[in-house]
Amino acid sequence: MADVPFIDYALRSLRDGGVDAVVLAVNNLAEVIMGYLGGERFGLEVLYSVEGEPLGTGLLITGGL
Repeated sequence: MADVPFIDYALRSLRDGGVDAVVLAVNNLAEVIMGYLGGERFGLEVLYSVEGEPLGTGLLITGGL
């Protein structure tokens, strides 16, 4: 996609849909992702849930934050 990371497209789409903050569950390459996005990207507040081991989407949704 023209050398643009997929996360950029996803975040722009969320912003355009009226979202103002996101929480990303990160594990593998967490430092790289957090370094790239920082705490704000495209006008969105970006927060992180750093998993010591992958917990899966279900646990995150049901209160893993």
